[in-house]
Amino acid sequence: MYRNYRSVVARSLGIVSVTFLCLFGARAQDTFASISSAFVEIKYQRGNPEKEIRNLLEFVRKDREAIINELGLQSEKKITVQVYNSIGQFRSEARVRESWRVAAYTRGALHVQPLEMLLKEGTLESTISYELAIAMLDDAWSLGCPPWLQKAYAVYHSGELDRLTPPIGVRYTSFADLDQDLQEYTKSTQRDDVHYVLGQTMILFIKRYGAAKSFGVFNAFDGNQTVEQVFENVFGEEYSVIETEWGANIRTESFPRKE
Repeated sequence: MYRNYRSVVARSLGIVSVTFLCLFGARAQDTFASISSAFVEIKYQRGNPEKEIRNLLEFVRKDREAIINELGLQSEKKITVQVYNSIGQFRSEARVRESWRVAAYTRGALHVQPLEMLLKEGTLESTISYELAIAMLDDAWSLGCPPWLQKAYAVYHSGELDRLTPPIGVRYTSFADLDQDLQEYTKSTQRDDVHYVLGQTMILFIKRYGAAKSFGVFNAFDGNQTVEQVFENVFGEEYSVIETEWGANIRTESFPRKE
């Protein structure tokens, strides 16, 4: 069940419009159907159950609102989700190579593997929430928000941290280490290790600076200030202090010591 959103699907169908997009000259299996609400459109290929597509639409609509409310965003950003009927086409259209990647926000759309596979694995909710958070913070990223901070919130918001365990023997001394690891991980285990640190980073910020500042920092990026300036203005401490305290907490609280 998509959290508690399915209970409102029936009431929402009255505002949902359904259209069919036939691509000229395309093969039958490449044809997309489309279902939409005010700020969300789901385009999906044949083979994906329509009931689950409608549930997905309502989930994305609600989760989009939740992100806006939590972060205090002033956004009318429209979200397009494209659901494929094969893994191969998903990887081709989303331009992803990693075998473990089942969804990706790229090129202005949230690309998703066949829904049935994600439903069987029980990862649909957290996967969509993670990528949706990335999408909603795309504007902040374009204005200077570092990828590690964008993804730290995405991990926190998705609830993914609940299934992750602390990696052993990992040490971070700077936020740049996180950005480097985000660019370099290729295996799912490496991804889990980095995502654990990202989720813990958001939690540490909330504990140290409070939710209002930790969530409000994304609105402070304006394209003119450096990350250091934004952090110092929002959190009220020098960037070097913030980074040092973060590194110390990550090392002592997040990672178990080997006996």
